[in-house]
Amino acid sequence: MALGSADTWQHLASRLQKGVVCTDLSSRQRFALGSLLPQAVIWPANEEEVATTVELCAEGGVALVAWGAGARQRQLPPPWRYDVALVLSRLNRVVAYEPDDLTITVESGCRWDVLGGLLAPRRLWIPFDVAVPCQSTVGGVVASAAVGWERAGQLCTRDLLLGVAWVTGHGQLVHGGGRVVKNVAGYDLMRLLAGSWGTLGVLTQVTWKLLPAPQERAIGWVGSRSLVHALQLAMACQEQQPLPTSLAAVAFSPSAGVAEAWRVGVVAGYSGTPEEVRAGKAILEAKFGDACWLPEADAAADLVRHVRDFSLVGPAQPWAAGLRLSLLASDLMTCAEALATVVDKAQASVCIWPQRGTVLVRFGEQTPRTSCLRTWLWANEFAREHRGWAWPELWPERWEFESVSLPHLYLSRRVKEVLDPMGILSPGRYWRHW
Repeated sequence: MALGSADTWQHLASRLQKGVVCTDLSSRQRFALGSLLPQAVIWPANEEEVATTVELCAEGGVALVAWGAGARQRQLPPPWRYDVALVLSRLNRVVAYEPDDLTITVESGCRWDVLGGLLAPRRLWIPFDVAVPCQSTVGGVVASAAVGWERAGQLCTRDLLLGVAWVTGHGQLVHGGGRVVKNVAGYDLMRLLAGSWGTLGVLTQVTWKLLPAPQERAIGWVGSRSLVHALQLAMACQEQQPLPTSLAAVAFSPSAGVAEAWRVGVVAGYSGTPEEVRAGKAILEAKFGDACWLPEADAAADLVRHVRDFSLVGPAQPWAAGLRLSLLASDLMTCAEALATVVDKAQASVCIWPQRGTVLVRFGEQTPRTSCLRTWLWANEFAREHRGWAWPELWPERWEFESVSLPHLYLSRRVKEVLDPMGILSPGRYWRHW
């Protein structure tokens, strides 16, 4: 079969259920990445069809990109090659739910908000926050190792994985970990897949460790006169116990659609027992007498959504483009001071998670591309000078950047060669390293 020929898709269609393979233009356009359009879209209905699809793509050298709901696809560069969009939305079943054992196994296409709704009646949760949960799938959350502004008070993706099932680049269905908390047998392959962005395998099932949901939560707002001042306030919140379980210093541009009263300041959250939350609120009020507590049903809750969803960029997301820095806590203030000038010129918005050393810079549709690129060049130089990391989350067509230097690159490439020897799984998407 010639690569990408009509025979390729007919052969795939003959091995799968009717209607699984689609080649019409309107379906393909929905899954474009940059200027690349897949030649076919495939909606497998189960793990076996995923494995069959990957196996046949490997035989023909057909490059594929796994899709969930697409919320995080624009965080990475477009692939070098892109022939098939493998859409996993039909893999959305709950395979096993054991609330008494605090475990749940779901297929990778299950939406995050649906999963949360299932756990809520038993007051259970997977204790980390996910941006735009209604547009996020379990597979996408694991593949991107998604963490958000509540990371300091909760856990992250890798901490909560008990087991996974995935399809390698050979088309082989593999299981790692298990469905019980004390399962420690074998290699810890599941954490290898978390954050691999679909370059090592196609996730089909995930088993999570659950925890009891916090009894009470409270989110407060303290207004500020500048980003630097907001960061100073945020760092002051960490001087006494209990520490905030979520903390961000934000500065939204006038065009970001945020009310003037909420444009610059600190968002601090406390969760846990009623006593812990009361103690946290007392600390915030003692330090900043003008602290405002945000009821979830109030219009101010829109501010919390802006902060929660700040990390995502893309056509359907709040931001068109952006960049991210990871720095030592001691360098955050220097970064904020330098950003004050850069942000004003670029009409950008900034969100800093001081407990993690993360700085997010975001641009709207109206920001000129030249301003975005200049800001990226500044961020890259700043990170190098301060022993940090910077990477763009901005992918205009015909733009390439210098690949991020990774100390573990040789080992990582060897793993890629073993699990995906034909190089068909999202080629070029791991920061242009493979």
